[in-house]
Amino acid sequence: MNTIILLLLAGIGDALLFTPTLTHLRKMYPRAKITALVMYPAVKDILSHSSDLDEVIFFDFLNEGYLRSLLFVLGLRRRKYDLSILAFPANRYQPNLISFLIGAKRRLCHQYEVKRITSLSFLHTDRVPLDYHCHQIDANLQFLPLLGETSQKFSKEISFPLTPADHKAVRQFLQRHNITAKDFVVGMHAGSSELSGMVHKRWPRERFASVGDALSERYHAKILLFGGPSEILRNNEILKLSKAPVITTGCGNDLFEFPALI
Repeated sequence: MNTIILLLLAGIGDALLFTPTLTHLRKMYPRAKITALVMYPAVKDILSHSSDLDEVIFFDFLNEGYLRSLLFVLGLRRRKYDLSILAFPANRYQPNLISFLIGAKRRLCHQYEVKRITSLSFLHTDRVPLDYHCHQIDANLQFLPLLGETSQKFSKEISFPLTPADHKAVRQFLQRHNITAKDFVVGMHAGSSELSGMVHKRWPRERFASVGDALSERYHAKILLFGGPSEILRNNEILKLSKAPVITTGCGNDLFEFPALI
């Protein structure tokens, strides 16, 4: 196995939950060139720190249109990958079609109970039956026995390397806001993706403010409000609704400072 491409086309959390599988793949194929294909800049930023990957390719499938996306994927096809793995979740026809057009000799995906035909998952050479009762990490690890891994004991540790600079930035943040190890600190993230109607699943702003007020009053908690660039307006409204002091962590910080702070 000389060249492997991993299709990590979902969001940040899904990419992180694939990293235990990535770690084992690197152990199985130490000399292979392993590439990750992603479609979100934040996922690219995270995976670019991984020592288990040789390359991270970003392409904005959501905004580039069908023609440019097709030309891009056909360009990847010329690389003649030996193996492609479509990570969970991917029960839509677009990622399955992308995997097929890349044209790796062996193509792995999950077999879902629904949309077996319309998802185009049959275009893969190998499909792992998806166990809906197992954790997402385990669902991705199920690819490994297909590749000849006989061990049934896999490490499930998520890989998220942080640098000394990340920790330094967090220490400075805590000092600025007089937060010590003795404080009871609560972090709240009030946003979500704006895709696929996720905005309609968000808890109301006033309820986040109410919970923060209650925690501050009853337990003298220090409340940290997390968020990304798309949540600036929402977080500002929560700050206005809050009676207790809320510390915003900022919505434009380096992505790696958030997990370091957590």
